[in-house]
Parts: sequence; structure tokens; C-alpha cells
Amino acid sequence: MNAKRLFAFFFVLTCSLIAIPSLADAQQRKRPELDDQVPLLDRQWSNDPLKFDFIVVGDKWSGGHDKWPIFDRAMAEINLLRPDFAITVGDMIPGHVVTREEWDAEWATFHSHADVLEVPLFLTPGNHDISNPEMYHLWREDFGSTYYSFDYMNCHFLVINTEEERFDGRGEVWNRMIEFVETDLSKSTDARHTFLFMHKPMWRDDRYEDDWARIDAALGARRFTAFAGHTHTLELDDTRPQRHIVVAATGGGISLSPLRELGEFDHYTKVVVDGDSVHLAIIEPGAMHAYDTARLTRVREIYGMATINPHPPTGLTSPRATFVVDVAYSNVLEDTVTITTKISGLDGGAWELSEGADSLAITLTPGERTDRRFTLTVPPGELGTPPSIVSSVIRGDEVLFRRGRVVPLAQESAMRVIPEWRVVGPFAIGDVQAQYLPDDPERAIPGLFTGEKANVLRPARYYVDNGDTLRWVTASATSEGLLNFNGIIGTKDHVLGYAVAEVYSPRKQSIFIRMRADNFAQVLVNGTRVPEGDKWSGTGGIQYVRLPLKKGWNNLAVKLINNRGDWYLDVGVADPENELRFRLPR
Repeated sequence: MNAKRLFAFFFVLTCSLIAIPSLADAQQRKRPELDDQVPLLDRQWSNDPLKFDFIVVGDKWSGGHDKWPIFDRAMAEINLLRPDFAITVGDMIPGHVVTREEWDAEWATFHSHADVLEVPLFLTPGNHDISNPEMYHLWREDFGSTYYSFDYMNCHFLVINTEEERFDGRGEVWNRMIEFVETDLSKSTDARHTFLFMHKPMWRDDRYEDDWARIDAALGARRFTAFAGHTHTLELDDTRPQRHIVVAATGGGISLSPLRELGEFDHYTKVVVDGDSVHLAIIEPGAMHAYDTARLTRVREIYGMATINPHPPTGLTSPRATFVVDVAYSNVLEDTVTITTKISGLDGGAWELSEGADSLAITLTPGERTDRRFTLTVPPGELGTPPSIVSSVIRGDEVLFRRGRVVPLAQESAMRVIPEWRVVGPFAIGDVQAQYLPDDPERAIPGLFTGEKANVLRPARYYVDNGDTLRWVTASATSEGLLNFNGIIGTKDHVLGYAVAEVYSPRKQSIFIRMRADNFAQVLVNGTRVPEGDKWSGTGGIQYVRLPLKKGWNNLAVKLINNRGDWYLDVGVADPENELRFRLPR
């Protein structure tokens, strides 16, 4: 062999040795050490020591019954991308089952589509995967832990179960998980990057306000990226220094928009860790987008192209109250658009439009602004759910988005939160036949009309219901006024709970509250049912209720009925003069 060929041989051999990972690196890249309870669909692991990547898969449910082809295409593309592993953000099955047979059938359907995946898939539980305590036990039997962590290539991965509250609210079971999270993070401070996964985005969900504060404190100054799902809309919260990303669905139910900046499209997310850098790509099956495609500030700006600004109401003690709202229109896009507005919910109801058109269309060039005024009247005792202002933004022949908002009856600055309540439950009320609502509530929920389960005026020390001892607990509302019954007294289906507080008024007057409740609710003031406080819709939509207050302290009670799954109550009190006071019942 001549000298030139000998040099070339050693040059190639040296380059080959440089490219070969060391044994230590190869060992590091093998399957991480995992507790046998970690839920994992195991596959062969990569051994490339230089960098790694993984895929985040979005929600498959709720909705999406006919969208398995999108999910299947995503699985096929992931196989082509060959990441080290993939991880879900929950809601892999429809859920809301209680038997082993139903559970097995739903997971068999998921496996029939997901098992084509040729890389490992970590599972994160969602509210459809763990809808009730029965499903919690089934998850643990079949998959193991509901929350867990592992290390990979000196990065730390932490999976949090936002449904861990279904047993005892914010009791021992929930606190055990939060303590696990805090301890786990304290032991992983040397990780070059930390990744958090959860179903519900705790950082922007009122139900987890205090819990996320604890987790955020435990994260400290480390570099991290947080992923969540649940909302089925892509959103990067660019108001925060670290990346907090809500991913949209991967073949789940979704309100689609051709304007990608709104984040309303099916996708999965590719994450590449390269040294100290973390790169993300939003991949729509058949397309690819930058991870910051849907920045929160930009989404707010676009949705603000038709902004409702209410004036203080008048005539709350007159035969008809008057509510004036201005709608400010602006075009923040680069093309001329037409914004249509329709007042929805006037037909045959108590609400009437006395000023402004119930339907209009305004064409705006880029940067152009204008406004319109609408005046609505209603008998004060029939506030209920006000009409909605539905606006559509149209570019050419394409509807970019359509958004409806219930007319707010007061400025947000005039709404106050009742900081503390007494809560008791859950009381069993028998089957809820929701198909008879809203027309026949006594047939739908007969157990609700058999007398009060609790003395809401003078709360007793405890109650016994079906052998369970139930005691009043003090519950703090979030800064937005939300009481998360999952996190206060746990999750049960077909039950009733009470939330009670006292309101001081310096004079006899009528005020109104803004209420959201999931699923159904009734309102009582000083022990008397307020008929317009009945809420028989199954969603958490806004409802306004007029409250007749006497001078002095008044007892306000809300009976919350859970059909199934999550249940919560959200109350804001209109107090523009800041004259009301609140306290716990005495």
C-alpha cells in the first residue's frame, strides 16, 4: 500500500472513530431507568448520543369521532420522522365509563390506531382518560402511575396528572402529587432543560391557581418548557419568560380556522434538543409551522378586532333595565376584511334591542377603526343569559373566524369576587336524566327537589349521606372567582354540593351576579330560591342572576349539581360602588 493510500485509509478510519459514540454515551442513550409503574408503550430506543428529538401528540377527544384519518396520518408521519420517543398530553379515549368492559373497548380502539407507531409512546392522563374514580383505578391497574418523571440525555421530563384531584379534592391524594413534583424538581436542578407535560394548562386555568404557584416556585430559575392540551387550540403564551405551550388536537374535535395565527388546526409538535438549545416545530399533517405561529398576544389582538365595551346599567329597579354597549372594530391584518355582526338571542325572549341594528357588515382596510353602539333592554328579573354579539371576520370569500360573546352587563372592573365560601358535599341525588332539561328539571333531577340536603342558613357540624359523613369546609375562590369542586370535595357523578357565603348590603337593593356552573345550579338568597338562578344548561356558559338583598347581611347559597366529570362554580358580583362586603356564614 503506497503512502497516499495509507494516509487516506487512516484518515477515513480516524473520522469513523470520531463519529462512533463512546460506550458511556451509548449507555446514556439507552432506555432510561424507569419504575415498572411508568405507563409506556415500549419500543426500540435510539442510540445516537449527539442530540435527540421527541414528538408531542395532542388530544384525540373530545369530539373527533370521524377524524381518525388525521390521527392515522400523524402516526405515519411520526414513523417517518423517527424521533426518539413520543408523548401525549391526554384525552386518548372518549371516557366517562365506569366498567372494565367499557374501558377495555375504548382503549382497544385507541390501540388499533396508535399501535402502528414504531417509537416509544409515553402517556399523560387527561380528563377523558380519567373522568371519575373508577377510571382512575382502571388506569393504575393497566398503566401504573398517573404522574411520573424520568431523565433522558441530561434533560428532565415531568408528567403531572391534572385529574389527580378526583378523590379528595385538594386533600392527601392531590397534595401527595404536588409534593412529588416539588421534591422531584428539587432533585433535578442540574438538568440542562426540563420539560413538563400535563393535560389541562395549569398556568392559565383558575382551578389550579395556587397549585401552579407552588410548581412555578419549585421550577425556580431553571430553563424549562411546559406543554398542555385540553383546549384544542394551539397557543404560545408569549407573555411569560419561559415557553408555555398549549397544543391543539391531533385528530380531536376542533373549531377549524384558515387563519393559522389563531392556532385552530390539527397538528403535532416536534421538539429537538441540541446542546443547550431546544427547537420546536408545529407539524400539521401535511404541513409544518413555526412553534410561535399562534402567539397569545397576537391571538388576543386578532380576536379583539370586535371588542365589546359595556356602559354602567340603568333602571335595575324599573320595569325594564337598560344596558348600553359599544363595539369597537379594528383591522389588525394586512388585508382588507369585512366584519359582520349579528345580535343573537333576541327572538321571542325578554331581551329587546332598542338602538342599533341586529345585523350589520363593516369593511375595513388595514389599520382602519370604527365603532357602533347597541342598546338592549330587559325586565330586571329576567336577566338570564343576555344576547350574544356574534362577529365574523371575512377575507374575500373566506371566513377567517367567527366568535360570539355574551353581552357583558358590567365592566370587568365592577365585578368583585367573593373570596371565601363554605362548601359541603357531595350528596347523592340519583340519576340525572339530562335529556329532559331544561324543560322538565323535576323529571330530570328528582333528587334535587326532595328538600334541602344541608341547612344553608345555619350550617350543621356534619351530615350523613349514604353512610358518608360530610362536613363543611372553607374554600377560597381563585382571583377570578372560581370554586373547583373537583379540588375541594372530589369528583362524583350524579351528586349535589353547596357553596354558601354572606353578602352585606348597606341598604335594601337588587344587584346581579355573573355565574358559570358545570353542570347545573340553583341560587338561593336568605333561604329562598331565586327562580332566575336556575341553570339547566350542561355547559359552563355565562348566566346573570338578579339578587334581592335586604339591608345588612344576606345568605347567598348556590346548589351545584354534577352530572358527570368536572364540576365547578364561578361567581362574580357586580359592585360598581364597591359597597358590598363578604364573609363566611356564622
